[in-house]
Amino acid sequence: MPPSSRYNYGDFSNGSRAFPMPASDPSETQTQFRPVHKDRRALPRVTLGCPGKVILPDGDVVNVMIHDLSRDGLQIRCGKKAALAIHPKGTAIKDGAGPEVQVLFYVPVNSGKGRVKAKGKLMYFALIAPEIVAMGLKFKSISSGGVEHLRSVVKAALEGC
Repeated sequence: MPPSSRYNYGDFSNGSRAFPMPASDPSETQTQFRPVHKDRRALPRVTLGCPGKVILPDGDVVNVMIHDLSRDGLQIRCGKKAALAIHPKGTAIKDGAGPEVQVLFYVPVNSGKGRVKAKGKLMYFALIAPEIVAMGLKFKSISSGGVEHLRSVVKAALEGC
């Protein structure tokens, strides 16, 4: 039986590559939100902007957006309700002390789409807009085919720079 999609916070079926920004109150300022995180990235990131899924330990599936990635991690973006399903504490994560999660997404490869299934640890959790949360995931394991797909995507993007 396929996992349930109880947490479907974002319709990406229209091919959208970004979350629509909600209308905001003109009195709000960006200072209400924290910077995404202290950038400690060891490898270059590639903006991906594709739909993905976080598979929770109980089998529930949370639809998210894979914002960017490298060979060692990625950034997930989603709404607040979806974020709380992934990280129920809803608090900042210090020193990578976040929960482990499993992600599934597809990256563009020469022959179409390459499936990447990975497990990793949440390294940060931050509100970046009124209804959007960013979470950083450091990979602990990646499916064998997924490793090659990630290398291909990162290499192609860096060659295009």
